[in-house]
Amino acid sequence: MIIRQLFTIVALVAWVGMASVAWAKPVEFVRDYTYTAGDADSKLSCRVIALEQVKRLLLEELGTYLVSNTIVNDSRLTKDEIVTYTAGVVVTVILEERWDGQTYFLKAKIKADADEVARSIALIRQDQEKVSELEKLKKQANESLLEIERLKQQLALAKQPSPAQTASKHSSQAIRRTYDKTIQELSAREFLEQGITYRNNRQYEQSIAAFRRAGQLAPDWVQPHIGVGVALLRLKQYQPAQEAFAQACAVEPDNAVALSFYGVSLFMNGQKAAGSTQIELAFTKAPDDPVVLINRGWLHLMKFEPTRSVELLTRVLVLQEMKNPRALYFRGLAYRQLGERDKAEHDLEQAAELGEPDAVDALQRLQRSGR
Repeated sequence: MIIRQLFTIVALVAWVGMASVAWAKPVEFVRDYTYTAGDADSKLSCRVIALEQVKRLLLEELGTYLVSNTIVNDSRLTKDEIVTYTAGVVVTVILEERWDGQTYFLKAKIKADADEVARSIALIRQDQEKVSELEKLKKQANESLLEIERLKQQLALAKQPSPAQTASKHSSQAIRRTYDKTIQELSAREFLEQGITYRNNRQYEQSIAAFRRAGQLAPDWVQPHIGVGVALLRLKQYQPAQEAFAQACAVEPDNAVALSFYGVSLFMNGQKAAGSTQIELAFTKAPDDPVVLINRGWLHLMKFEPTRSVELLTRVLVLQEMKNPRALYFRGLAYRQLGERDKAEHDLEQAAELGEPDAVDALQRLQRSGR
């Protein structure tokens, strides 16, 4: 009975903040963009910029459709937020691209079920980590595009006749190097966003491929390695996950999130003492970071110390207004260890409503164990 009620609740909560028009059909949008190369551009840079721009056009069009064809119950959900969160749900598919040495033409499409997108947005909105992740990526991409325009202007000025031609030449070379680096970072963010989208859709193999491509383009970034490791943990591939988190720690030795996940992978790979040490070390570096707190709460859960686990996970949930599905899931398991079935059931139901894939199975096991 409770399981049946859970699925009813999940169906209803999926529409918090947004309800779709009945019987909505999948929609498809196709847009194209032509980018004219500047002095600093190559075929690669033209493609990266054209793809970023056409993707923005498509997401804007899909966002407009959702606003026009869905009922937004929460006035705090703006169109800009819808566009931002949709980027973490749908993948842009390239249909055609042409390069003639001066202009780059790119045509792409987005195909999505409005109902499913609305459900996914509703879930993302309730997960502060996912919201922050997507908002940060969008902000960084905007900054990259502004930087590209600024560098173009600088390069044009540097090319003007000057008494100091040698200095001007050196200046142009430096601007070009910065331009190329900015383009590469913009491309890396595109693959990071793809990795996040695939991960949100539980397509972990595709997620890993996208994160790895981002890491190749931006080898000094820690996020791609963490993304690969988290996806591998979800696939229960603990040795490769350990290697990915080790790479993340090599890039940023003091990154508490990387250290914490490295500890999780060590623990799951049989190195429990070493894993515990890494998780505790991460906590000393960032005692208020939600991810670090969750992993430490998980550690105490694994060590059958449920009271300490509940304490840590509750801190996360207070910080994030009870909207962290992973924290709710682990706290539900901790309450189960404590024998507090009602609290365990409540947390697992809440975690399932927020899209935690393991929570429904855990709730079913809880039901079978005692009733």
